[in-house]
Amino acid sequence: MIRIGVDIGGTNIGMGIISSTEILHKSSESFSKDGGVSGCCDRIFAQAQALLQKCGYTLDDVDCVGAAVPGSVNRDRGIVINAYNLGFHDAPLREELQKRFADKIVDVLNDADAAANAELSGGVLKGMKTAVCITLGTGLGFGLIIDGKLFCGGMGHGTEGGHMIMKHNGYKCTCGDRGCAETLCSATALMIKTRRAVKGRTDSILWQNRRSLNAKVVFECAGRGDELALRIIDEYTDALSDYVASLMNLFDPEAVCVGGGISAAGELLFEPLVRKTDEKCFFKDHGQVLRAHFLNDAGIIGAVSEMKGE
Repeated sequence: MIRIGVDIGGTNIGMGIISSTEILHKSSESFSKDGGVSGCCDRIFAQAQALLQKCGYTLDDVDCVGAAVPGSVNRDRGIVINAYNLGFHDAPLREELQKRFADKIVDVLNDADAAANAELSGGVLKGMKTAVCITLGTGLGFGLIIDGKLFCGGMGHGTEGGHMIMKHNGYKCTCGDRGCAETLCSATALMIKTRRAVKGRTDSILWQNRRSLNAKVVFECAGRGDELALRIIDEYTDALSDYVASLMNLFDPEAVCVGGGISAAGELLFEPLVRKTDEKCFFKDHGQVLRAHFLNDAGIIGAVSEMKGE
């Protein structure tokens, strides 16, 4: 039997057919807010049917369906409390998926919690009792492992570490507050900083690539020695190391695992991040800063890694 993992993002819906922690086949479709949560679930079901047919499976071969969402989730009820980038608020996502997948076991969880599950089950956090997993993308996802298990909040609302306020009266966040960690440490924050800095800088390689700027381009330009790109990354890792060191001081975890697309930058990100975090930690003998293993597949794998089929 197989499982279907779904990673619902603000841009795309990623989906994979999973066996253990291995993705056998996967697909990606554009996310649309049309039709709200019901329309989204219609598209997920159609995407699942197409992927199964392409790979020679049917719904009868499926045990479980898990969906990861970039927002706060009440996992017990299967309700997406707030997912601002999706336009989901008090959305009954599990109920709507259950209508379509009928007798299958269905679960819904936060996408960073899913990433933490993936790393705990078969990635860099395997065997750890206490760890934090952050994902750097459109937002800043946060998953917390306590006693070797995912911690989903004392009242079941989840853990929103991306909305810890780091700067009083700072930049406006999608949640409505100001100065959240997400406004300083996400890939979106890096790109806002870059677009502001590159204006008029015709001497920079970034200026030459201004029409196709993304986080990957910024790190590539830094790798080529571009002075502006190096300064932007230096300032970005200043903020990110503030955040990671604060997590170390708060939870004393065995590791803080960093994932999301931006983590593909490798040593250009991790060398300054590890060095600066080490300088800022209260504890001399603190946990490790690790690059996630599953990267962009973490949501798909982690959405079903805890689930047990019949």
